[in-house]
Amino acid sequence: MEGSLVSSYSNKTTCIIGGALLFPLTLALSVLLGWQIYLILQNKTTIEYHEGVRAMWLEEKVGNMYRHPYDLGVYENLVSVVGPNIFCWLCPVSKFKGSGLRFPTAFDIPISTTLT
Repeated sequence: MEGSLVSSYSNKTTCIIGGALLFPLTLALSVLLGWQIYLILQNKTTIEYHEGVRAMWLEEKVGNMYRHPYDLGVYENLVSVVGPNIFCWLCPVSKFKGSGLRFPTAFDIPISTTLT
């Protein structure tokens, strides 16, 4: 009888410790997932984000507006990362545009399509 009582306390302790570790890990991974989704929708890497903050500050200092050159819009940014087939977005295995050395920029889009 005494052995099952010790085993019961051991299982409860394991569950409490596991739960105590699970919450902060889940929170941290959720924040990182949100950050990566934000960066994908902006078509930026982490380094480009931090360089963009400085570039935006420098442009605003002289009175200009800064726009990230690779930001093509939310949908096009998503397509450039996970591919054009919406059914493959959860498991992106489709071919991507470009050679891997040159990527489309906001300057490549004709002006008539950006104004409408």
